[in-house]
Amino acid sequence: MKNRKLAIGIIVVVIGVLWYLGTQKRSDTGEPSSKEYGNVLTYDSDKTMEGDYVIKGDEKIILKNGAQLTVGGNFALQGALECENGPIKLIVKGKMLIDSIIQCNRAEDISGAGIGVALVAQGGALITEKAVIISNGHIQVVDNSEKLATTKEELEKLHDEAGKNSGVGLRIGPLTNDGKVSLNTIQIFPQNIQIYTKKIFSNFNIFSVYSASAQEQAQDIWENVVANTVKIGGTWVVGKGEAPPSDIAIPTPPKNVNKIILNFNFGKDAKVTLNDIKITGPDGRAGKDGEKNCDSKGANGEDAFRFLVAASNLTINNFDLNLGSGGTGGNSETETNCEHGKAKGGDGGRAGNFKMIATENFTIEGLFNIYPGRGGEGGRAIAHGKLGKDGCAGENGGKATSNGGAGGINNKKLEAAGAVNGISNVVVHDVIGGNGGDAESYGGAGGGGTGCKCNGGLGGGATAIGGKGGDAGSSNGSSTGGNGGNAKSEPGMGGQGGSCDATGPGGNGGKGGDASTASGRGGVGTSGDAMQGKNDPKAGGNGGNGGDGCGPGVGGKGGKGVPPGNDGVLGKNLCIPPKTDTSATVITPTPSEALKETPKETPKEETTQPEENISITPQSLSFVHNIGTTECPTPIGSVQIAKTGAGGSNKWKITSSLPAWLQAQTSGSVPGSTSFNFTCQLNEYVTQSLSASVTFELLDTSGKSTGGKESVSVKGQINAR
Repeated sequence: MKNRKLAIGIIVVVIGVLWYLGTQKRSDTGEPSSKEYGNVLTYDSDKTMEGDYVIKGDEKIILKNGAQLTVGGNFALQGALECENGPIKLIVKGKMLIDSIIQCNRAEDISGAGIGVALVAQGGALITEKAVIISNGHIQVVDNSEKLATTKEELEKLHDEAGKNSGVGLRIGPLTNDGKVSLNTIQIFPQNIQIYTKKIFSNFNIFSVYSASAQEQAQDIWENVVANTVKIGGTWVVGKGEAPPSDIAIPTPPKNVNKIILNFNFGKDAKVTLNDIKITGPDGRAGKDGEKNCDSKGANGEDAFRFLVAASNLTINNFDLNLGSGGTGGNSETETNCEHGKAKGGDGGRAGNFKMIATENFTIEGLFNIYPGRGGEGGRAIAHGKLGKDGCAGENGGKATSNGGAGGINNKKLEAAGAVNGISNVVVHDVIGGNGGDAESYGGAGGGGTGCKCNGGLGGGATAIGGKGGDAGSSNGSSTGGNGGNAKSEPGMGGQGGSCDATGPGGNGGKGGDASTASGRGGVGTSGDAMQGKNDPKAGGNGGNGGDGCGPGVGGKGGKGVPPGNDGVLGKNLCIPPKTDTSATVITPTPSEALKETPKETPKEETTQPEENISITPQSLSFVHNIGTTECPTPIGSVQIAKTGAGGSNKWKITSSLPAWLQAQTSGSVPGSTSFNFTCQLNEYVTQSLSASVTFELLDTSGKSTGGKESVSVKGQINAR
């Protein structure tokens, strides 16, 4: 009869719990649950129950404003325990039985440590496979309230500890980034985590749900919980979407809470079993986007949730651990008025991690599934260079350089220390590295010249480098590196040379900007390397056209790229040849004058040639050479050579002598150009400054100088080690 009543009670309570899970929704903001309870109690200050305490199936207890619930005897949860405007803190001095829901979702804008649930089980604990513990804050289960981390600094220390390859005793974890997973026994590392000396629990029966007499059933189960024994099962969800199998919504962690930790800490002689348990933690928070300025940098994505266990004796059976993925790196984009816009996407965060330590015995009896998450994606980067303003001379366009963030690395080498029994039951599932971030760069066009002899500005160069995909490694051979980021660049075109009329020369067109792209390399994985990012080869910027005038401006050179940009075209020649005066004034002398004067010859017509001159752009060059590191010869730069006026000169020549350290083509046709190089030939290889003035002259068709001269200043700085 007793067994029949117990079976009926189990059926009734299971139906009630499933209905509860399907309807329960509550948050730190005080929004009411959708389930109706016959008895709802709210404690807004600390509450102490002297004896045993049972929260029945139709009861809900709300701890408000961080109120603490202390039970002097044994405790059983069949109904619901929730929070409002603060965390849940439950201290049980007797035996703790959890067979239902504990929920505490903190508000988005809270300050402080961000604790969600803190359970202190001083006399033993049984958390069944039907239990659901959910929160978007930190969760801690300990055997002594002194072990609770209460500050942000203490919680972050626990989070960091869970990722360190250290700890005295038998150990599984952490997952390191040293390569493939290795489950071989390794040396025991120095102690770096405190193992406490408080007692706790041995063997017990699985806690069944309550029948009509909740107090009687709780009493029966309490009698089966042996001292120094802890069994933890159920579904634990920390800030990750929804809590299965219900549709209970779980917010992401509050904006000021990071490095989320789930910590089980039990001391000497404690026999802890993790059985029929599923733990799911949140992804790392995305990095903050960079400010929109001329040097924008996205923040790195945060690392994901971590899990830490310390006990004397530890047994695992049927355990699924979902560690979450690294946070996405922050995006960055510059303003559009930058002399040199620089954008860097944040790197993706690393996936979650865990560490479990037992000082005496560690046994893995059943399957232990580890789902390591994936590396966070790198942030996107977009850079802009400003448009050059028109003027005399036209302003240069701004440069643009972008670097996509690197994908999070996700090599999973599972560290193990000591003789852990049943280690072959550990399965590390698919490991995936984060994708690299895309990069885009847009150089600004050079400003146009605005009048006679006004040159166009240089087009801004554009360099884009996609983020590298994160590497991945795993023991089961199934790991995939992240894809590399795409790269795209669009350089600016050179400014147009200023136009003039027949009275003056047109300006030269500006050089087009150079384009450079490098897609991100795919991450390395055991199942093959990931895809290289898409490299969008971009043509160099077109050079600006020369301005019209007398003589015409030279077109700018096309920028480097795939293919190079087109050179600008020569401007129109507007020189007007002089008109010949064919009219003559006839003077009829008087007869007497005709007799006295000898007739004079009609003077020959005089024609004047317009003045010619040479035009060099630019008129100064400079360079820096570091002895032993800079290439030899060192490119210095080039000048454009044109002429003004309408004479017959069609050649140019350097008429000054060049020093031994300077090299250039010394003659050529007009219009034309020549490049200068530093030859690395010096009298002394010491730190020094160099300078030279190079004179150019125009030559006519016979090779004679027409008198048009102009000089270029070349200066260099030599740095010795």
